[in-house]
Amino acid sequence: MFVISPGIFVDNDGEFQDIPYGKPWSYFDEDAQMQSGTMYPSLEIDYLAVRKDVRECGYGSRIIEELSLRAKKRNFFFLTVDAYHTKGYSAIPFYEKQGFFALQEYSEEFNTLRMARRV
Repeated sequence: MFVISPGIFVDNDGEFQDIPYGKPWSYFDEDAQMQSGTMYPSLEIDYLAVRKDVRECGYGSRIIEELSLRAKKRNFFFLTVDAYHTKGYSAIPFYEKQGFFALQEYSEEFNTLRMARRV
């Protein structure tokens, strides 16, 4: 089972300058410092779940690959997700195996880690 929606990926350090159609983006953070980067359309994975008894069968990987193909066809450049993480379960290793990278430092204060993957 999965739920997706359009989203935005912001490249703050210029690492993805080779991707066309990026739009300049800037804002003031809570410390009143200007933050800027390039904004790209992304496909946001809002929810992805595979039944526990079939998790090692490759279904999640196939879903990610299909989402990547669909995203590319619709001119999205990234898949993005807030990977769930608690003491009892973490989706972070799954997403790392699928080629996702962290967009922030992990903090125990939150139960998710923002991640992205180029399609």
